[in-house]
Amino acid sequence: MNEYTLHIPDEIERQLDRCRVPLRDSIRKRLDEIVKDASSRQVKGKPSLLKGPPQRFYVFEGYRVSYHVNPVTRRVVVVKLRAEAD
Repeated sequence: MNEYTLHIPDEIERQLDRCRVPLRDSIRKRLDEIVKDASSRQVKGKPSLLKGPPQRFYVFEGYRVSYHVNPVTRRVVVVKLRAEAD
């Protein structure tokens, strides 16, 4: 079975680079957990296409990370990184 991969667009990668190291590490750790979890799940039948809003998780200091798990391309794609104060 092919593993899922993580895709972070260049713009979001630049945002991450401007964050403090503990925050960056926390976000990357959580994204790695999501990729690992997606890779371990077995999909029965034909995978459905993306529907609905992106999933998200919150990180200390008030950051929200939105992402999609795409079973067709087998990628976890980060779609937005946003400070909750924004």
